[in-house]
Amino acid sequence: MFILLLVKKRSRTRLLAKLQPCLPNPVIYNLLLSFFSLSIFDEDQRDWSTDSGIPPVGLLTFVLLNFFLDDFDRAIVHLFPYGYGRFFNASILAIPQQSQSAAALFPVEQIDNLLRELSLAAKVTFVVRGGFPIPCVNGLFYR
Repeated sequence: MFILLLVKKRSRTRLLAKLQPCLPNPVIYNLLLSFFSLSIFDEDQRDWSTDSGIPPVGLLTFVLLNFFLDDFDRAIVHLFPYGYGRFFNASILAIPQQSQSAAALFPVEQIDNLLRELSLAAKVTFVVRGGFPIPCVNGLFYR
């Protein structure tokens, strides 16, 4: 499996550009814009703000990330016939093991081109088989 960690600071601009046509009321847009600049501190004064500028504060965060990553989800399913799932901002491709190694089967160049085309920063991580299940939109994947 490969995990793509997608959300970075520059992604906030991309998300706002995608949302603006859907939010014709400037009051709602400005309220959402102020949401991005919130700092989240726990009771020990540790900062839990994210690199994306989208605070991890409940369902609105999940809705925004789904809106943000919908074009990636559609493109990745079209490009790769493997199992695909996503949990929050981690996208997972389950590559079937064959005679070749999974790393050899994974088209890194295509993923990089897709991420560049969608203006997404990403970190590709290879996860070995075995371990605990990961809940995803399309069911469970096993690490």
